[in-house]
Amino acid sequence: MDKMALFNGFLIIFFIVLFVLLIVMGQTLRTSLFLRRKLPLAFCFIMGVTMIFQFFIPPENSLYKEIEDLSTKWIQIISSFALVIGLISLVTMNFNKISRKYEDWQYSIVLLLGFFITIFYGLRDGFEGKEFDFIFNYMYVPMQSTMFSILAFFVASAAFRAFRARSREATLLLTAAVIVMLGRVELGSVIWSYIPVVSRYFDVSELAQWINTVFTTAGQRAILLGASLGYIAASFKILLGIERSYFGSEE
Repeated sequence: MDKMALFNGFLIIFFIVLFVLLIVMGQTLRTSLFLRRKLPLAFCFIMGVTMIFQFFIPPENSLYKEIEDLSTKWIQIISSFALVIGLISLVTMNFNKISRKYEDWQYSIVLLLGFFITIFYGLRDGFEGKEFDFIFNYMYVPMQSTMFSILAFFVASAAFRAFRARSREATLLLTAAVIVMLGRVELGSVIWSYIPVVSRYFDVSELAQWINTVFTTAGQRAILLGASLGYIAASFKILLGIERSYFGSEE
């Protein structure tokens, strides 16, 4: 028998036994420190180290390649179960909201109707079904566009508050924003030509392009580098068990 198939079968049996124990022994195991803290930490560490090592072990190593493929398959399986649990939680929560007449419970009716209708046509006809395409193209996409259109007003309001020249940094931000806006539209060149001294030496389109190329790119790279370092630090904290917020509230 193939070793990976044997290992895969062992994992399946292990999870089945664990699930049966949780049902049979109930509260005793559910409150166990080992099951609630130590076992998830061990799984997290093992899987995290396995995924990290794939970048340092030569691809010719067939055994590790099989372990990596098996781990990826199990991640997909667990993610699918997590999706099902999330959907059940969504339906249960909205049913409770409707039955108890909580605030804005009418929106829960709309959500559940759309949820079940979409699932029905998706399972019956597949992704290429006529009704499913209609729901996606003529209901979901327009509503998504509407939400982004509404967000544009919030962005404009936030920009207005941020561009007030209350400090030197805000003044620089306001100046750069005005130059970029003038350089992006034809009317901006006309307005720029009425500025007597600066317009003789600088073209507003080239100046806007220079700001985007130099300052914006440098700022984006700095933010990306900082976010990457933060992501690495957070990953190590999770692997080593220092960060445990994903367990939920501590008891």
